Amino acid sequence: MIPNLLPKNTTSNKIIDFSSIGGKAYDSSPQTELHNAKLLNQTLQTLLQPNSKLVIKGTFHLMGGIYASNLKDVVLQLDGSLIFSKNIKFWPKLGETEQHGRLHRRHMECIHFDHPKNVTLTSSKFVGGGGGGILDGQGEVWWGIPFLGYLHRAEDRPRLLRVSNGKDVLLEHWTFINSPYWTVYFDQVDGLEIRYVGISNRRTSSLDGNGHGVLDLSAFNTDGIDVSGRNVWIHDCNIWCQDDVICVKDGHNVSENMIFERINGTGVGGLTIGSIGGPYSLVRNITFRDWHLYKPMKGIYLKFRESDKAVIEDVLMENIIMQEPSQWPIWMGPAQQADSRNPCNANPCSLCWPYVPGMQCTGELNTTLQNILLRNVTIYQPARGGGVILGDDRFSIKDITFENVKVTHREINLSYDETFPMLPHKIHPDRYVFAYLPLILIGFTMATFVAVVISKRCYFRARHRNDIRRNDESNDSDDEQHSPPIKKVNVPRLVVSLEIVIIPIISWLVYINLSLSDPSSYYICNGVMNGITVGETFPTPSCFKDSTTTSFSRSRRTDHEYNSSYYMVPMTGVAIAVVTLVSIGALSIFVSRRVKQYRVDNPLFTIVPSDEEEVEDQHLEYHSDVGEEEKEIEKPNEKEVDEKSDEMNPYYRLMEDGQFPEQYRDDHDKEG
Repeated sequence: MIPNLLPKNTTSNKIIDFSSIGGKAYDSSPQTELHNAKLLNQTLQTLLQPNSKLVIKGTFHLMGGIYASNLKDVVLQLDGSLIFSKNIKFWPKLGETEQHGRLHRRHMECIHFDHPKNVTLTSSKFVGGGGGGILDGQGEVWWGIPFLGYLHRAEDRPRLLRVSNGKDVLLEHWTFINSPYWTVYFDQVDGLEIRYVGISNRRTSSLDGNGHGVLDLSAFNTDGIDVSGRNVWIHDCNIWCQDDVICVKDGHNVSENMIFERINGTGVGGLTIGSIGGPYSLVRNITFRDWHLYKPMKGIYLKFRESDKAVIEDVLMENIIMQEPSQWPIWMGPAQQADSRNPCNANPCSLCWPYVPGMQCTGELNTTLQNILLRNVTIYQPARGGGVILGDDRFSIKDITFENVKVTHREINLSYDETFPMLPHKIHPDRYVFAYLPLILIGFTMATFVAVVISKRCYFRARHRNDIRRNDESNDSDDEQHSPPIKKVNVPRLVVSLEIVIIPIISWLVYINLSLSDPSSYYICNGVMNGITVGETFPTPSCFKDSTTTSFSRSRRTDHEYNSSYYMVPMTGVAIAVVTLVSIGALSIFVSRRVKQYRVDNPLFTIVPSDEEEVEDQHLEYHSDVGEEEKEIEKPNEKEVDEKSDEMNPYYRLMEDGQFPEQYRDDHDKEG
């Protein structure tokens, strides 16, 4: 049972208006940002006396690094907006710490409260459509150009709000947008309530049903709410982020007694516990209730990392609606993460698993997942079937119950506005997203340039070989007529080589897609002890005991047969791909053979499609040789043309083949 978490005393004897003490509103110049940040830090230090209240009205631009410690019986009322600076160069940093074997100075958080007690963070405005108090981290400058920005900064980005070692803290009626890194992080808190809070971390308006697009995912690691400690109650919030919606962390030792209810959210992970690890970690007595997950990637996500001993136990998840998860609806096992610039790095489970052969995904030593109950969970139209439950001899999973956990391919029509009434309704893509298209064009241009350079080098090498061959043939016989060299066409060989590589890749991807998309099963279920499914659960994981009701067993077969056409989409795709590739190969072979035959039949009109310049040079050289031979044949004193001369005359060969014009045939007969 969660106790009353409201601050004990909200009456304020001292009220400070930030504007009246020198805060400069509606000015985004670097000088103003530094001025407002310095003033806010100084003002927070004056709130150390109990029962103080700071009111911020208007829009203020400021630098990050806002820090206050030991606040007690304080109210911070944000009735406007705090917009943090884009000038990363001047962002304050912490002292040097060792990271990946090197000394590194990490950027400070946007706002950090350390050891607050009985503190309220609130707004007098209603949260809706981006209202209430607004904290804007302007994360686009930290995310940078999609995917290239992550390679540059990785996770060295500030959190939008961090509260460490707090006691009896209330956060309400605030909206957080564009967080550079984790949005809200409460570390080792004892007594926390968060209510009526909106979080939006998006790069584009994915309101057309795409969920988390590729460009949005480039704002990775922007968790919604991360929390560790005890006695936590988070409810009635809307969260759209590009990582875990709400994540229970292990902190330094124990996280316990937490309730998360009436949450509408979407992210890479939804209801998340972990990753849990370290010297000793224990997470227990956690409840997720009355959730709606709108097109997440993973839905229920319980994960472990490397640990000496880690335990997750006594977890209840009930009344969950999961709408069109694009990856795994349920994941219990090792954390699927990289924490590296290499996306396929296994830490401990690779993000490339199981798509890329050979990728690692194994359990961790000394980790235990036990006493887990999923009740009344409905998964609508998942892209990956039931999910993954991955245990082994090193990773113990036991006493797991699925009650009325159903996978169905029936539609659920809930719009964005119905699901997220607290969030902004329109998102304008940032300038780095617009820079992504020119980057693609530049990359395509560079690839084309490289291809042209390679083609030219191959052309000159081939021309050099042809010159050597021509010289060798001319030395063999001075009387022999030389036909222009014919360059072999390697297009069929190239196409067939590409097909040999592409078709197996397509076949593998389709096989994986079919195995992952089976709506009647979980992709993998290993190492579970005392797992049981009851009620109207469907499907039953293979390593669970099936104790579902008989009546539902009959109805679920009908539902599965109704959705048997689900497999037709990937099968149709692979059939079209294979037929297209085979057709291209056959067409290239047919065209090349026709071109070769045309060259043999028409030596005067030799065509080399790959190099027009070489064709022109060879054609001119050929006709210059023909002109010299005609001069020898048309000597004034010579009236007869012997058989050898006729054979050397190219017009003679055309006449023999029946291609010589009729009027020239008559003239030739008269002269003969």
